Amino acid sequence: MPDHPCRTDLSGTWKFWVREGASTTLVASESAVEGASFVLAADVDGPAGECDLQARVQRDDRGFGLCLAVDPDHSCAAGELLRKEPTRPR
Repeated sequence: MPDHPCRTDLSGTWKFWVREGASTTLVASESAVEGASFVLAADVDGPAGECDLQARVQRDDRGFGLCLAVDPDHSCAAGELLRKEPTRPR
């Protein structure tokens, strides 16, 4: 991701963001198995969340993609949008 401050070879965990009860607050769930957005929490030394990355699933005229963003309210630029490469015919 452009301008992301962390190494690209990190390991960590990911969790889906889910609504907490009837509120509009989202929390990273240990048990959720699906969702429209998620957080990648990197295992690094330093301030908590420094290397975390947010992503949300989005769909446009080219299909589904993952929008990577440090801020989940941030709109997605072309360099932050991941798409599955089309399967090449054999």
